[in-house]
Amino acid sequence: MAGRGFAPEDTTGANARVIVSASAARKLFGARSAIGPRIVLDMPAPRHMEVVGVVAALLIGFAASAVLLAGLGIYGVVAYIVSQRSRELGLRLALGAQAGELVLATVRRSVWLVGGGVTAGLFAAIVGARLLGAFLYGIGTFDLATDVGVVVVVATLGLLATFIPARRITRIDPAAILKA
Repeated sequence: MAGRGFAPEDTTGANARVIVSASAARKLFGARSAIGPRIVLDMPAPRHMEVVGVVAALLIGFAASAVLLAGLGIYGVVAYIVSQRSRELGLRLALGAQAGELVLATVRRSVWLVGGGVTAGLFAAIVGARLLGAFLYGIGTFDLATDVGVVVVVATLGLLATFIPARRITRIDPAAILKA
């Protein structure tokens, strides 16, 4: 990040100012400093605004937080499912099911959950980008590489978060389940 944040006087009157993304700053100003020059934004009416900041690291932090929360959420859901089904899974083990088969069934079920979540999230992201497109300057509303990258990262994270609780199935003691 370069420059400063917004001050109350930055959003009103003739002294309107703007904070741009690092990619917009590179497109607009190249190697020159992006702080200080005025740009024209085609909002409802063309408006001259002074650039007071460039943001990049903050967005990376938000993205990392979102990925971490997604992984924790998937882990929590799968761990809850395994804990709720421990009696059933223990009974299946007692009746001769292989632990690997039960792990595979749990992972398969989780893949469907993760796939549904990724699909819903991708749809929401595309719709949200279209709705917010009028407010974004110098940023396209659809970026295939970013969307594919997010899908791959979240799907991989979902599968990794699934394996920890699914492995707990192998530790279920069928005798203890039958006694309970």
